[in-house]
Amino acid sequence: MTKVTKSIEIEASPEKVFAFINDMEKMNELSRGFSEGEYTSKGPVGVGTTLHCVAKAGGSQAEFDMEITEFEKNKKISMCTIGASKFKMQGSHTLEPTAKGTKLTNTADYELPY
Repeated sequence: MTKVTKSIEIEASPEKVFAFINDMEKMNELSRGFSEGEYTSKGPVGVGTTLHCVAKAGGSQAEFDMEITEFEKNKKISMCTIGASKFKMQGSHTLEPTAKGTKLTNTADYELPY
């Protein structure tokens, strides 16, 4: 698998950042690469929540399903691909409070289908 990690400091509280990254409508507007995502399970977001994603990269498009595997409100959310996806991915968003707001770290471990 290939691992990619990126961090950014955001001038907003961990609570506001966490609420934003869990709002699929807002993420669809701002995400690069992911053209759409939607929760496919009912109820509040947490461990076991599933989502369907469509991503575009390198001129091709991929659709895949994911499941939330770790959910610590205002601190961390982790997920992994499930089902018959062409590639495998595990990812997380980790939030740490800072003097200016929040350090958001995104990590993805993925395996391409070729």
